[in-house]
Amino acid sequence: MKWLLADDNIDCVQKMNRLMSLINEDFRVSGTEAVQSNCSPVFIVGSPRSGTTLLHQIMAIGLKIGYINNFMARFWRAPAVAAHISRNRLRLRPSNHFYSKLGRTQGLEGVHEFGYFWNRFFRGETDHADDILDEDAAVLRREVISMQRTLGMRKLFKNLTCGLRIRPLSKVFDEPVFIEVRRNPYSNAMAILKARRCYHGNENRWWSLEPKNLNEPKRLPVHEQIASQIFPVRREIETTASECKVRHIVLHYEDFCLDPDRALEMLAKNLGVDRRRVDLSFEPRYAKPPRTELERKLYELCKEKIAKK
Repeated sequence: MKWLLADDNIDCVQKMNRLMSLINEDFRVSGTEAVQSNCSPVFIVGSPRSGTTLLHQIMAIGLKIGYINNFMARFWRAPAVAAHISRNRLRLRPSNHFYSKLGRTQGLEGVHEFGYFWNRFFRGETDHADDILDEDAAVLRREVISMQRTLGMRKLFKNLTCGLRIRPLSKVFDEPVFIEVRRNPYSNAMAILKARRCYHGNENRWWSLEPKNLNEPKRLPVHEQIASQIFPVRREIETTASECKVRHIVLHYEDFCLDPDRALEMLAKNLGVDRRRVDLSFEPRYAKPPRTELERKLYELCKEKIAKK
């Protein structure tokens, strides 16, 4: 089954998605059931490279909550079927392997952002969305409730774009919860810079989350581009969550790295789910002091923005 994870098999996976989407209808709840059922998924959101993947891994292994794994993510058009196969046939369970590279994890059981799934319902030019089509909202709700029932647990999603789509998601779901991860801004900025270097081979090309009015930040110098993925994103999540009156939990990367058990206890209580007693051994990542001119500009800019708050 591991061949499913290979990027060069995507054409084959696309064909399997089309076939499995026909079977998925048998696993979906009806439209009436979807309207009558309570659906309050949990979303992990935040800036790129803020620690959201690590929190996703910690919550998947440390809480009794349903999550999207790498196997399920390959069948974004048949998520209920994939959830059934994952849970009842393959019996995939989260592991305490906390490795990831730019948000990507290893193994069929590793956590996944489920990007293709969310792209089915939000097809704008950027990752920001203020609304969702009624027909898309109805299908999205049915898909999530069907997965939730199949897994027998509350549903957890980690996708950064959902932080820029709080308004439509609050219309689709009854009582969604948004857990925002915040990291020391300079460490966060340095991690984004490192991701640009790793993914593109240079510092100048945009990487990851695309906020509203993307053309404006793209015209800025690199250090200001990176800052635009941190401070405005935080502000938008906080403001929109408040306006939509949804639950918004802020969790700091440094805090849950220091004491992951305490963070899980807090989340279990807030989300109304049970704990799993597991080993949570991992090495947190912290930024090195600035060395290049660009890194020094990043440091000073982050310092300036923090001072203004």
